[in-house]
Amino acid sequence: MSSRTVEQIKSRLNIADVISSYIRVVKTGASYKALCPFHSEKTPSMSISPERGGFHCFGCGKGGDIFTFVQEMEGLDFIGALRVLAERSGVEIIWDGKRETRDERERMYEILQETADFFHGALAKNRKALLYLKGRGLLAKTAEDFYLGFAEDSWDALYNHLSLKKYSGEDMEKAGLVLRSKEGKRGCYDRFRSRIVFPVSDSAGRIVGFSGRVFGKEGEDAGAKYINTPETLLYAKSKILYGLHKAKQAIRERGTVVVVEGQMDLLMSHQAGVLHAVAVSGTAFSEEHARTLKRFSEKAVFAFDSDAAGMAATRRAAGMAIALGMDAHAAKIDAKDPADMIREHPDAWRDLVESAPHVILFFLQILRERGGGMREFRLAVRKEVLPLVAAVRSAIDRDHFIETVSRETGILEDSLREDLRSSAPRTESRTDAKESRMPRSREDVIRRELAGIFLLRNDREKYADLFRGEARFSEDEERELVFSAEALYGNTNDLEKIVRNLEKELERELLKEERVRITEALSSREGDPGLERRHLEISRRLEDLHNQNEKEN
Repeated sequence: MSSRTVEQIKSRLNIADVISSYIRVVKTGASYKALCPFHSEKTPSMSISPERGGFHCFGCGKGGDIFTFVQEMEGLDFIGALRVLAERSGVEIIWDGKRETRDERERMYEILQETADFFHGALAKNRKALLYLKGRGLLAKTAEDFYLGFAEDSWDALYNHLSLKKYSGEDMEKAGLVLRSKEGKRGCYDRFRSRIVFPVSDSAGRIVGFSGRVFGKEGEDAGAKYINTPETLLYAKSKILYGLHKAKQAIRERGTVVVVEGQMDLLMSHQAGVLHAVAVSGTAFSEEHARTLKRFSEKAVFAFDSDAAGMAATRRAAGMAIALGMDAHAAKIDAKDPADMIREHPDAWRDLVESAPHVILFFLQILRERGGGMREFRLAVRKEVLPLVAAVRSAIDRDHFIETVSRETGILEDSLREDLRSSAPRTESRTDAKESRMPRSREDVIRRELAGIFLLRNDREKYADLFRGEARFSEDEERELVFSAEALYGNTNDLEKIVRNLEKELERELLKEERVRITEALSSREGDPGLERRHLEISRRLEDLHNQNEKEN
């Protein structure tokens, strides 16, 4: 890839515009501020500088350019962020080398795309698989949009196809496409056989794996109903969400994400016009999933199956979302699974996710509908609802839900609060890394302020003189110093005066320290004319600096 491509993208995109498409930013002079999306905070500590095309968070230390930000926000590598930003800027990516010179990740992306093309072509030729999808209510356009495929009932159809494309068995195995025979006679054989295949993409739309639903086999020969790509360099099931690349813009626009369990639920949801839906892929909803979704929206609606397992999954997933500060809601599905409901009542599905209650109210209703006596109801609320209340971060929201639970159950609020206190898990106290740092001396603070100003002005000579070769900061630390200087003095017209004042203040601090050392030395070496003379010089210089300060102010 040409470095010119990167520079073209940077020249066309303003970093403040890019970041504001993910989070809210506020203009402050020539720069911008925002609540950092990479850690929890209530006061904005992220500074964004369009002039330098960079950002830095003073809370967690993350910083970089537009590529770094998109990588962090979307969980992509550099190539993934490059593609996202190239598409946004209208810049064509120019590759320098051939396929063989690309890194391992890029080669895996290529082989997975080739595989998706192969499966997609096979689906178009399989009438029975197409009729099955049609019978499930799936339109041909939806199947095309999500590039569904079919793996034929063959041990080596994919292996032979990829071999002709000059991919090795090792390439295929690393991408999770083939398995190696334990007996060693067969060599490699296809992982996906006789299955409808759902390509799984990262948030940039690059295929990272597959999920295959059995089709055309019955009984023991069918194997598991679903099989998925194993963990690979590209595919991490606890992070990947099916359909996110299609849904992310709608999620931002709606301010809500709908989470379903299966691929068919997701496809039918998008087909019904609920475009802000995603699905977990090959695993249960994880904290990593919640963190990913929180970058796009503060509100999540969980629409899982209505059976006992689905209810347990809803409670667990919502609990994770609430603990991260999200507004978690849940939809009650009056069908075997969401896909069946959407097929029969698409309008009702849209209304259902739109009006889904907060998950705490949802479970209060579910438990009330179970029947039984009041004591059983209260015990169930204590077991299944109070942990959700305890996870709520906001004290105001927590009080609101305590009042609601009290009203619904007749339990006194004080009793509920006591239960919450007694059941709260004990955790070791942890000091925030920022708070655990040793307090800096005034001398150190002034040096850092001056260093930031010199770096901001690109005055490397004065920056070096400031520490006389004794101290150097890392690239990340220098970036933090520059952002701090810009935040403090970016709108100041008389920066030279500020530098002079800081230099005088630094001189005062150094003279005071020296005078303390001389005073201590004189206590044991009384009558030393050299020390006494230096002590007098320092006192006079400090007085001069004080008088100058008085006149200027």
